[in-house]
Amino acid sequence: MSAKKRELIYWDTCIFFAFLKEEKNKTDHQKEATMTDRHQEIAMLIEKAEKKELIIATSAITITEAFKLDGEIPEEDIQIIRSFLLHEFIQIINVDRAIGYKTQDIRQKYH
Repeated sequence: MSAKKRELIYWDTCIFFAFLKEEKNKTDHQKEATMTDRHQEIAMLIEKAEKKELIIATSAITITEAFKLDGEIPEEDIQIIRSFLLHEFIQIINVDRAIGYKTQDIRQKYH
């Protein structure tokens, strides 16, 4: 019997930040966050990953970017981020020149 193929999703650094900072959704025209909790939506994806229903892929660049939170990051928070990235459902994608250039283009376009 073959193993069920897991869905593969990609998370950029901002998704990890949203989860760790417990962000709420907000559209441009809203002053307050909606009832839909972004943190909760991300937590549901993590739950699916823990059940081996999906794999969360992220770039090795995320490891570096994860330390760009507002101001200096306490050592305890650094360890939380590092521990989270060690989960078996997190797949770190190595960066080669082509991926690096593509990342640069995307950041230039959207930041």
